[in-house]
Amino acid sequence: MSPSLRLDLFDILRGYAAVVPPRILHYPDDLPWDEMHHFLLDYILLNSHFKKYPPSSAYQHSFWKWAIAHLESTSSTEAGHSQDDEIDARIYEHYTSLLQFSKPQVIGTLAPPQSSFVTHFWSNELGTPANPIDISVLQTTTLRESGAFTENGTTGLRTWPASLALAQFLIMHSDIVCDRRVLELGSGAGLLGIVVTTLQQLQRGKGMITTEDPGLWMTDVHYEVLRLCRENIALPCNKSHSHPNTHQEYLDWASALDLGQSASLTSFLQKVDAQVVLGADVVYDPSIIPALLEVIRLALSAYSEQQQQQQKVAYMALTVRNEATFSLFLTAAEHAFVIRHHLVTSDGNFMFAAPPEGTGSLKDTIGRIRILEMRKRE
Repeated sequence: MSPSLRLDLFDILRGYAAVVPPRILHYPDDLPWDEMHHFLLDYILLNSHFKKYPPSSAYQHSFWKWAIAHLESTSSTEAGHSQDDEIDARIYEHYTSLLQFSKPQVIGTLAPPQSSFVTHFWSNELGTPANPIDISVLQTTTLRESGAFTENGTTGLRTWPASLALAQFLIMHSDIVCDRRVLELGSGAGLLGIVVTTLQQLQRGKGMITTEDPGLWMTDVHYEVLRLCRENIALPCNKSHSHPNTHQEYLDWASALDLGQSASLTSFLQKVDAQVVLGADVVYDPSIIPALLEVIRLALSAYSEQQQQQQKVAYMALTVRNEATFSLFLTAAEHAFVIRHHLVTSDGNFMFAAPPEGTGSLKDTIGRIRILEMRKRE
């Protein structure tokens, strides 16, 4: 399998890896049938990574239904091709094994959507990628995620676009996190944390880590989310699995406003002594804003006895689903923090593939994301 891949084929590869609905993928009709068939067989069906970390069976069924339909239609229009003879039997056999996932559920027995492994390809070079692209130089981040928007009372079991947007921002400004102690609020399935620790490991490999203990503290209020996060960061295919200083901790933002619990929260934040605080899609309800802002303020004010006071910073990536809620957060935040707004790339330079949120396109979703740099007012 050559590491050099046409850009339109790479778009299909990363779309499949990220569980992007096939209806959104572009099938390159101008590509010779044999080349497309070879790509689907070697890069997707026989790909060793996808064998070990596969998308859900339901997603695979929809993808191969889409792929086979295109292969059959194009083979019938190209001279010398017979669809019965040319499509590799292994493709048909795999698709047949997935047919059970196309059957409608019996009423009253509807099961929750399957969990799925999701893999994201990314590079630390922003700009129009080369065509063909060398996939051997790309980084990957793999997670197991829920197939549902909400499950067991939480939305934290899957990755949301704001995490991808903040991950890209940090990849392009890796100095923010590479030599730092990082605290993540609302870590969810762990995408952002895995990217941060991968960046730190890449710098460590180059001998560019100058502090003794760069690390990551991932926090959430749901124990099931923390369990999933812990499993994902430990996957052997992720560079994060060998990082020497990662932690997953329970953190309830409400404790910041509770006189009986605020002391233990402050003690925890002093122990962490994070230089950078991260959060993605953490403003989902007006009621949580006071507690969230107080946690950020405490984190940016906390210093261990061993560390000299230094400027600390928070980066929050927020999807504006409700303008009133976003305005409420921004107005309250500006009282306590100096805020700088950063643009999010929403054109062809967005490096991640992902399903769109809602009925719009991924570009529409990314266009609603705001990245805020927050520093405590002196």
